[in-house]
Amino acid sequence: MLRNLPLEQAGAGSAVANTVRQTGSVIGIAVGGTIMSITYRRAIEPSLEGAPGPVQDQARVSAEQARHVVTAVHRPTLAQAADNAFGHATHVGAGWIAVIALRGAAVLLITLPVAGKRKGPILNPDHEEARSSEGKV
Repeated sequence: MLRNLPLEQAGAGSAVANTVRQTGSVIGIAVGGTIMSITYRRAIEPSLEGAPGPVQDQARVSAEQARHVVTAVHRPTLAQAADNAFGHATHVGAGWIAVIALRGAAVLLITLPVAGKRKGPILNPDHEEARSSEGKV
């Protein structure tokens, strides 16, 4: 895509491409993290029944926090439940991210060929104005 830009606009095109890449990364991490967090909390919830409130709160944060709580309350089954919940959350998160990525790829496959057919020569208004003024001299 950048090779289609005039040399004078290559820096701006590169900056836009880099910004889009970084924005996509941030959004991907945020969406993936949110999906994993929600899935982990739902999966660990049944294992927290009967545990004291502070233990439940800490175990809901992450599998690592659940492992720290296990040593204090002597509930080894909670560590296994946290590991299982984390593994499940990882699989669900990866699945959703794959679905989102495939949908994005499908949109690109559908729209890029159309955009390529409509593309004409790239005209630089400053260059064209300078060229037309040379002929008037």
